Amino acid sequence: MLELLLVLIILVLAYSLASPLISNLGSGDLRSSARTVAVALKRARNVAISARHETPLTFNLDDRTITLAGEPKPFQLPPKLDLQLYTVQQELTSDKIAAIRFYPDGSSTGGRVTVGQGDRKFEIDVDWLTGRVHIKQPAS
Repeated sequence: MLELLLVLIILVLAYSLASPLISNLGSGDLRSSARTVAVALKRARNVAISARHETPLTFNLDDRTITLAGEPKPFQLPPKLDLQLYTVQQELTSDKIAAIRFYPDGSSTGGRVTVGQGDRKFEIDVDWLTGRVHIKQPAS
């Protein structure tokens, strides 16, 4: 009887230690998706500066795709992530399609892209004056 009780205690301890690890397995997808969005934004800014023309980066919130003008293949985000975009009114094509535009001087229309899953979320900010992209880490 004592051995059975000891085995049950060990199983409960193992489960309590492993459950936070199992629940955080999806956080890698969340972090990599935030980095994918930031890379796409930085790439659009670099294209605008080097090619010396306005370059929009278009977000399709339904398909979870990000399309850079002139690129054949869009960036694809995992379907289970929540994606939100805040941008200027002129860049809204519909309720689910909008863009952030970068200009040859490095500036942009500015905005914020939020990539989330449950309570965790990353906010990727685009400064309108400088066009710089910054990822805000979620609180741990």
